[in-house]
Amino acid sequence: MYSEGVKAQITAETDYTYPDVRVTNDLRDLENRYIKKYPSVIFEVLSKNSRVEDSADKFLRYKNIKSLQNYILVDSEKVFVEVRIKLENGEWEAATYLQADQKFPIPALGLELNLSAVYEGVSFYSKVNKG
Repeated sequence: MYSEGVKAQITAETDYTYPDVRVTNDLRDLENRYIKKYPSVIFEVLSKNSRVEDSADKFLRYKNIKSLQNYILVDSEKVFVEVRIKLENGEWEAATYLQADQKFPIPALGLELNLSAVYEGVSFYSKVNKG
């Protein structure tokens, strides 16, 4: 797993982006510590400034990464996670999770995460869930 600061190569040698978090289990990604070409999961954290770019523009580019199986958007201002899953036919389906007691799947990793764990320690979530 790699966090911000490591490039994800889209297709061409010069087409890069910087996802917030990407997960790869492809050994070829060990060849270069600064560029990852074969992510299976990409997470983007949404903010006011990045919401449109992350949910639309970047996703259109990320869809060109053949190894990508899951694209996950996590809102930084409210409990909101959107999981996009690539189907066998190459199409993508999306599901939205809005309740802190829900779990969301990450099929490429074979696991589920609790939204409450994702938002633990985040200031707006801590204020809402005190007491």
